[in-house]
Amino acid sequence: MADIKVVDESEVWWASTKEYTLDVGGEIVSCRIAESSKETEFFEWTENSGWEPANIDNGVMHVIYNAWSNGEFGN
Repeated sequence: MADIKVVDESEVWWASTKEYTLDVGGEIVSCRIAESSKETEFFEWTENSGWEPANIDNGVMHVIYNAWSNGEFGN
């Protein structure tokens, strides 16, 4: 068997997806936040379509996006 020694190690890419069930002012929302070393994406569950990219520019997902961005939960 070869004698192997690690000379250097560095993380070059990572990814994680967390799923949340949130109560936002009485509205129950299921969302996923997918983070990688390159970007962060938000997804919202809908009964008709399943998981789809969330519109974080307005509505309840805008509230969730702002809370997440401000470190108010899960990150």
